[in-house]
Amino acid sequence: MIRDNSNLDYYNVLKKEKKIFEKQIGLMSDPQAIENFLTPDEVQELISIEASKPQSYREERPTKDETVVTFNNWESAECNILASKLESRLGPFEVWGGNYFDTAIPYFPHIDTGVGLNIVNYKNIIIPLQMAPDNKETFLVLFKQRYFGDNTGFYASGESYPESYTKNGELYDYSHVFGLEPSHEIDQEIFKNHLSHLNPLNLRGLSIDCILPWKIGSCLIFDSTQIHCSSDFRNQGIKRKMGYSLFTKK
Repeated sequence: MIRDNSNLDYYNVLKKEKKIFEKQIGLMSDPQAIENFLTPDEVQELISIEASKPQSYREERPTKDETVVTFNNWESAECNILASKLESRLGPFEVWGGNYFDTAIPYFPHIDTGVGLNIVNYKNIIIPLQMAPDNKETFLVLFKQRYFGDNTGFYASGESYPESYTKNGELYDYSHVFGLEPSHEIDQEIFKNHLSHLNPLNLRGLSIDCILPWKIGSCLIFDSTQIHCSSDFRNQGIKRKMGYSLFTKK
């Protein structure tokens, strides 16, 4: 959570209107993990809803063997299950984007803030739905640092994923990352257990905020501007996982 607001204008890389940016900063808070947010029946209902979507909603990145992303995911069926549950935790909010994701690839450090949106970015919401096999455990890694730009991945090494995998921008210069710790190095045990899918040079200046359990039916909530990534679930014995994500604004 940001507790020092000094010189935040420097980090307002999108030059959002002052009142919008200040409101966004004021809404920031620590991450939370809510276990048993959904019942098993509600989890299965969301899986069935995704399966019923038209094929035109789906995008392979770059093939279905790697990742399938399904859009148009805040329709009446999802709202009926989730809206009141989420509002009880977050208060009123609007959804500007999100997706179902079914992936065999652990995600890299990134943020989900949209592209060219002059909005009050609020929370990311992730609801784990499936894992294969389902008797393993994996995690979501959240870094202390924030970035107030558009959707982007973090690539201090100069090497990035192909756009066909990510659909995100690429940031090589971290000088406008809020809370950067240039001399910090990720603990090697944490790197081995959770981040072995990453080039360690891309983590330069990033530090761990928390590592949240990625449990079926739980709800993970954090600031949209907070840098985050998957734990390396392949090393944890998981071949594939499916989740539901929402990107919100106030």
